[in-house]
Amino acid sequence: MGPLDHDTAAVRLSAAAEEAWAVSPLASCTPALAENLLSDAREVTLGPGATFYRGTHHAETEKLGLVVTGLLRTFRRSLDGRQVTLRYAGPGRLIGLPAVLGGGAGAEGQALLESQVLVLSASRFRAVARRDPDLAWAVAEHLADIVRHLSDNLSSHLFLPMRSRVAHHLLDMASAEGDRLVVRSSHQDLADAVGSVREVVSRTLRELTSAGYISRENGVLVINDPNSLHGVTLGVV
Repeated sequence: MGPLDHDTAAVRLSAAAEEAWAVSPLASCTPALAENLLSDAREVTLGPGATFYRGTHHAETEKLGLVVTGLLRTFRRSLDGRQVTLRYAGPGRLIGLPAVLGGGAGAEGQALLESQVLVLSASRFRAVARRDPDLAWAVAEHLADIVRHLSDNLSSHLFLPMRSRVAHHLLDMASAEGDRLVVRSSHQDLADAVGSVREVVSRTLRELTSAGYISRENGVLVINDPNSLHGVTLGVV
C-alpha cells in the first residue's frame, strides 16, 4: 500500500509517484499526514533543460518537489553566467527544500532529463513540519544528507583534478537502461556541472574514452567500467 489508502483518499498518485514516495524521506509519514501534504499536490512533466525554480527569493515563487522520474540538478550561477552544480536529485529525492525552509536561496533547479515531479505546497509542508516531530526529523535527516553531498562536491572542486571531477559527475548523472549505465547529457551540461568550459570537458571525455572507461553509442555516453571510473573520482586510477 502507498502513502494513501486508494479506497478513501482524495488524492491519487500515479504508480511512479507511489514508488518515488516509498523511497523518499516522506515514506514514514502516516496516511493521514501524507494525505495532508498531498491534498493540493500535482504532478508535472519537465523537458530536458526546463527550469523547476529560479533563485527562490519570494514566497510566491517557492517550489518544493519530489522527483518521480528523471534527473534534476540544483546549481548556482555566477554574475558572468558560469554555472556549478550543487547536487543531483533522482527519483525519491526532494528538490527545493533548503530554500523553502531557509527563506530563499540563490540556487536554481533544472531538469537534465525529461522528468516528472510531484509538486507539493511549500507553505503547507512548512506548517506541517513545524507541528509534526516525525516529519521534522525526516526533514532534518534529509537536510543532513544534502549537506554531506554539498561537502563532497566542494571537496571535489577544491582538491581534485578536472579528470576526477568529470568522472564524479558522470557517475552522479548516470541512469540504468537495461544492462547499461548511460549519461544523456551534453558536453555543455557537463561543463556547467563542473564549472568549466566545453572544450576542457570534451578533452577530458576523450581521455576517459581512450582509457576504455566510457564510450559513445548512438549519441549517448555509456559507462563501460564504473568501478574504474569511481577510482578516477578518488584520484587513485
